[in-house]
Amino acid sequence: NLRTFTDGTQDPHYWLHFGNAQKITDNIARALTEADSAHAETYLENARAYKRELAQKERELNEGLMPARGTPILTFHDAWFYFAEDFGLTIAGTFEPAAGEEPTPRYFAQLQKKIKTGHIDIIFIEPQLSTGLLRAFAQDTGVKIAELDPLGGVEGRDTYLALMDFNARSVRQAIQERGP
Repeated sequence: NLRTFTDGTQDPHYWLHFGNAQKITDNIARALTEADSAHAETYLENARAYKRELAQKERELNEGLMPARGTPILTFHDAWFYFAEDFGLTIAGTFEPAAGEEPTPRYFAQLQKKIKTGHIDIIFIEPQLSTGLLRAFAQDTGVKIAELDPLGGVEGRDTYLALMDFNARSVRQAIQERGP
């Protein structure tokens, strides 16, 4: 199911949930078999094998993220709903009120209040987005900065499984470092 934002647009970050990755794998295999029916069985077997890898990695990451369940975190922008849903994480808010929109002073004040009342001490940045303003905000509020990557495509995150592993490890490490 695609998540819909309050402005009516749909959340495009659906690949950040393993259940959706399973569906994407099926759709790719189906398209390949339609385009090249002579090799259909190879495509279907490869898809079945990859879906087993996806399921195994999802189980592994879920186990590793058990201590993080329910810990409130902030994200840079509203890209992490699917990931949070898959792993039982709690996204308490986002730094950016909407994609590409800088926070207003009123939004900053609301976010600071949320940090204080919600006992939030972690905010996740993304390597693709400018974080200068966020870093100053984090320093002023005392929240720790950690990184999540929705896209990958760099060394160490050049496959879907490596990307999801990186993100789960980043959440786990940030929460472990914050202490009880």
